[in-house]
Amino acid sequence: MARAGGYASWHELNQVAAPDATGDPATARRRLLNFLPKPCHAATRAWLNREPAAPDTAVPDIPPRWYSDVAPYWMASMGLHRRHTALVRRGSGPGQRLREDLVIGLLVNQHGGPSPTPWLDPRSLALVYRGDLRTLYRATIDHPNFETEFANLVNAGVLDWRPDGRDGPSLWVCAPQGLQAAVEEDAVGMALHWIEGAPESGEGEVRLTQALAVLGVDHPAAVSSALLRRNAGAYTGPGGEMLSVLTDLAVAGSLRSFALAYDLFVRMRPEARDYVRARLPAKIVSGYLPGLGYSAEVLHRWLTDHPDWAEALKVAAETPETLIREVSAMEASLSNARPAAA
Repeated sequence: MARAGGYASWHELNQVAAPDATGDPATARRRLLNFLPKPCHAATRAWLNREPAAPDTAVPDIPPRWYSDVAPYWMASMGLHRRHTALVRRGSGPGQRLREDLVIGLLVNQHGGPSPTPWLDPRSLALVYRGDLRTLYRATIDHPNFETEFANLVNAGVLDWRPDGRDGPSLWVCAPQGLQAAVEEDAVGMALHWIEGAPESGEGEVRLTQALAVLGVDHPAAVSSALLRRNAGAYTGPGGEMLSVLTDLAVAGSLRSFALAYDLFVRMRPEARDYVRARLPAKIVSGYLPGLGYSAEVLHRWLTDHPDWAEALKVAAETPETLIREVSAMEASLSNARPAAA
């Protein structure tokens, strides 16, 4: 995890992510996650929570957490590159089919046979294939236009060829724009698909746990179980477990994760929608906005000047995107309301 985060060793990461003078473990936990890129968070939380190790994949080239931590980025990259990358999408001019083969064909191993498993660079979100070009493109490397189209993709920043890397040659499939958001949205969509379409299937709980982990929810398996079985235990109210998670996401400053989690929860538990939505504005004002540096004085003055703020947030909560836009508009307005620096 330390090396994935760009640190030379676990010792070096501990130096910057150490607890404060009080030795508070919660502080150490928060700092550790802050210093690691988001794709490392689910594995780090699982380790911190002493969760059971992921089962072995029985494939020597695929580590235990590959399917939960890397595969979502691999799948989303394929879809985004196919639909939106200018040189790859259909209709992009002569050579398009070969360029698509060099990107999408590599990702899906469309020619079959042995192929290296891609690794995820957690900072750039690039998918990294280790091996020389003939190993990676054995079916297309002899195409007369291979060198031309490969160079076009490299020059456009779609591919990054590193022949002299420390661990040998590697080809990086660069992350398409919006990849992190797509991974989160896909995970939520897949969870809802199984929960709504096959509510008795155990797959729904697996997918919900994965979605919660991607969104940054702590103890995702326990939260998933509480949501699906309605056994909220120590939680208060019909949506108590939802509100607890939303509080954590708001304090963590994860607006998109907050919006997606809220949408996921109320679609799973429509009977709790009104209860949770009524308390959503307070989560934003008491959890999310203070974390951005707005003082209680600035917030109080702004809320007083905008008496309809709570209702506006509840109306905007109809979809994740409208909620994100409304909160972003609040942030912009609050920024203008800050007193000028002396």
